[in-house]
Amino acid sequence: MNENLPTGFDQQTYKLDQDLGRWGKVFFRWTGSNYSTSSLGTLSGPIGNNNFIEQEQSIGVGWTFTLGSHAVNSFRIGRLEAKADQCGSAVNQSVVSSFGFTGVFPNLDNCARSAPGLIGFSNFSSVGGPVNDTTISYVPTWEFADDFSWVHGNQTIETGFDIRRWLQVRNLAADFLGTFTYANSLILSNGGNGVNGCATLYCGTGNAVADFLLGYYQNSGIFQPGPFSQPPAAYYGSTGRNIFNGPSMFDVDMNIEKVIPITERVHFEIRMEGFKFFNHPNFGTPNTTLTSSTPGVISGTSISNRELQWGAKIIF
Repeated sequence: MNENLPTGFDQQTYKLDQDLGRWGKVFFRWTGSNYSTSSLGTLSGPIGNNNFIEQEQSIGVGWTFTLGSHAVNSFRIGRLEAKADQCGSAVNQSVVSSFGFTGVFPNLDNCARSAPGLIGFSNFSSVGGPVNDTTISYVPTWEFADDFSWVHGNQTIETGFDIRRWLQVRNLAADFLGTFTYANSLILSNGGNGVNGCATLYCGTGNAVADFLLGYYQNSGIFQPGPFSQPPAAYYGSTGRNIFNGPSMFDVDMNIEKVIPITERVHFEIRMEGFKFFNHPNFGTPNTTLTSSTPGVISGTSISNRELQWGAKIIF
């Protein structure tokens, strides 16, 4: 099977630099980019394709100015909007309605509304919608940074900070309309007289394609939005999406350095760096295993504690 799958990329950047004389210099940057590509998830193109879509927008503003005749300060602020989604190929809502599923998410958006996946069709491999069709990632980020330099004779002191604050929003829920597996050996693994839900002596025909046509599947992988309890056999749950939200992250790194000239070509540098300088706790994500004894509980942090380090070097 041969199929030409599209790839697209578009990026635009706009910038402005202005000298304000005694008020210093300012700059402005804006960049927007869009990237998309598709890969073959199953043999049922195009409904079996995986589609990756990345969208980014960044904006930055900076101001550099002097403080007297010995000091220079540079301040900048930036914002990044980054989205990276993996989506299935959307099918019409009328198609979803024709499946007759009940107890599933209604009104799925285009990214999540892909056809059910059918796996294990003997020589035909996987067909239908792709497995793990949906991954949503959104990471908005703020950055505040400043650099300060002071020169007095042969002495130079530099210090600064870079503060970044971001929120990572990820949704790994996928296969909302199910993934079903078929096998030629299904008839051998099922018992008779109602065992394993069989209404007849044997559930299965010995042929995966015939099992599909008759509705005999070996197993199913269903995204069950259950109300924190195991639903009865052959029933779906009803819990909504995005029910767990993890905390945001805040981190400040700082450094101070001093450069001491020894000769015209030789300099001695002393440097101190602090990571997670304010030792602010950044808690991890909640436990998403609903069958555990602590669902939704945060029991750890996402980054380590404060770290300080000193260093010295000779530059020649």
